[in-house]
Amino acid sequence: MNKFDILPENKRPKLVFISFSKTLTGVQSFFNDIITPILGADSNEISFWLDEHLELYNRFGMGRSFSNTWNLATIKAYAGFIKSGTVLPSYTQGEDVYQLGGDVLLENGLVKKVFVSNSPVDRVRVSELL
Repeated sequence: MNKFDILPENKRPKLVFISFSKTLTGVQSFFNDIITPILGADSNEISFWLDEHLELYNRFGMGRSFSNTWNLATIKAYAGFIKSGTVLPSYTQGEDVYQLGGDVLLENGLVKKVFVSNSPVDRVRVSELL
C-alpha cells in the first residue's frame, strides 16, 4: 500500500520526477537526499525523466539566478534546516546550483498549472497545485 491508495483509482496522481541534471550522479544524489526520505518506499512509484538540455525547463519558464539562490531568506531557511538536523542535498561537481525549479500539474496530458520557484526554498504546497 502506498500513500495514494486511499484515493479512488481515477484520482491517484502519477508522479514524474524530471531532472535537469547533466550527470546521473547528480540525479541520484538529489533523489536519495530529497525524494526518498519524503516518500520512502513510495518513491518506487515515480517515473523518472532526464532533461539535460533544459527543453522542458525553458518551456515552463524556469530560470536561474545567483541573487535568488543566495538571498537572505534562503540562507535563513538553510540555517533552520541545519539547526533542526535536516540533511541538505549533496552538491555534485558540475551541477548548476543557480537553477530554479518548479512544479507542473498535468491532467490528461494537458498542462493545468505551472509553479515556477523564485528560490531553492520556494516550493508550492500540493493543495495549491490541486
